[in-house]
Amino acid sequence: MLMLTPEQVTVLDECEGRGERYRLARVSSGRVTLTDSGAVMERVLSYVGLSVARKPLLVNGSPVRCVDVPQAAAVGMVGEPARGDGLEVDVVAGAPCASDYPGSLFVYGTLQPGHSHWHLLAPHTVGSPRAARLAGSLYDTGFGYPALALGRASTVTGTVVQLRAGADFAELDEYEGEDYARVRVALSDKTVAWTYVWTASTDGMVALAEAWPPMG
Repeated sequence: MLMLTPEQVTVLDECEGRGERYRLARVSSGRVTLTDSGAVMERVLSYVGLSVARKPLLVNGSPVRCVDVPQAAAVGMVGEPARGDGLEVDVVAGAPCASDYPGSLFVYGTLQPGHSHWHLLAPHTVGSPRAARLAGSLYDTGFGYPALALGRASTVTGTVVQLRAGADFAELDEYEGEDYARVRVALSDKTVAWTYVWTASTDGMVALAEAWPPMG
């Protein structure tokens, strides 16, 4: 399971031969559970067979899983290609929309409700914000906003907001600037959300407690 940027998906399209060997699709049947965090993801993107050679192989009428057969033995297997992949999928036309999943954003600084720039985020939200936690550390940038570094050493407390369908991140991305990157993360409650992480160095910054603003 990879959490990719749109640019990385474009590169992977070339590697996989999208449009010739594989199709890019959202899997609508079943869920994917991340082994490291236990987070559950739905409607994930996957490459499914397009050419006959990329369809599942049926031996005696049943599909053969790669994990069940050593590579050397698989080369000599004889069967017939399945008509489909055995999955319910929605094929993606063109570039996938990076903002359509996940449908929530974890905020921990000035974008939180009641803080200075909540007004930028509020029009893109629905429902009630809720408290949430994320494995990571906060640092004081010295400019009136915190920096988030991901990791398992400590925990950051913040707020999760649900996003309106088709929410536009352009204004938020511009506000966060080049020192932050918007990435997908698994929260402590095993849900998945967007958040903004600090991309510059934290050398010389003061580590904060698990929440911002600092007390005292």
